Amino acid sequence: MAKLTLAQVEYLSQHLTTQFKDVKYLVSKASLELEMARTNLNDLLINYGQWMDEEGIDHERK
Repeated sequence: MAKLTLAQVEYLSQHLTTQFKDVKYLVSKASLELEMARTNLNDLLINYGQWMDEEGIDHERK
């Protein structure tokens, strides 16, 4: 195996740091998107239930 030069080690270290920052950003973004999706689903279920009530449709689980 060839020996790494100091410049190569520094480059790889910086690249790895950038990759971890990117991953942290993407995980944060995914978490926010998931929370927004959960909120939208909850709103949809509430509105659907209200609509069913207004239409007189029995939607209770037994």
